[in-house]
Amino acid sequence: MSSWREELEDEMRASRRELTRAATSAMGDWISQLAPWTLFGGLTFDPKRCEQERVFGTLIPRRIPVDVAAGRFKRWMRASEKALGRGIVYVAALESHKNGWPHLHPLLALEDGLQAGDVATLGGLWFQVNGFGRLEAPRSIEDVSGYAAKYLAKDYATGALLLSPALVAGERWQGPSRAGAGASVQAESSSS
Repeated sequence: MSSWREELEDEMRASRRELTRAATSAMGDWISQLAPWTLFGGLTFDPKRCEQERVFGTLIPRRIPVDVAAGRFKRWMRASEKALGRGIVYVAALESHKNGWPHLHPLLALEDGLQAGDVATLGGLWFQVNGFGRLEAPRSIEDVSGYAAKYLAKDYATGALLLSPALVAGERWQGPSRAGAGASVQAESSSS
């Protein structure tokens, strides 16, 4: 027979789980409405492409700190905007694998939507500098909401959520004008 204290603790755990589930779902819905998301996926950093450093006389693979990984993602976003010739708004969750290597779960909204060759261009730019990636178009807003709830909302609490400068400014992004795309790149440059 369990004591009243154990029962209360069980009820509190169940309440916390339900509150977390509801908050995660609501945040996923909110993120899905921020922009007309055109791509989502996963981006990893390849340890073989990173320099090695000496630690106590031995070579060990260097782990990329979270701030460096965030900076590399932002540089990729700027290079991607330049390569495509149009603006990109993003939300990305930055997480670590069990071995400590970071990876990202981005949502991207490309100005003027997805065009032929965009996925290859973006994937090629990421691969050249960082590692492997998979980007794909969502089938529905429900896919975006589910993805946002699963990856992006849970990382908000840890502070490892990267937001486009336009989203940080509180703008509901519909697709920037040419001036807006340039402003986004400039705002990003000053924050890196």
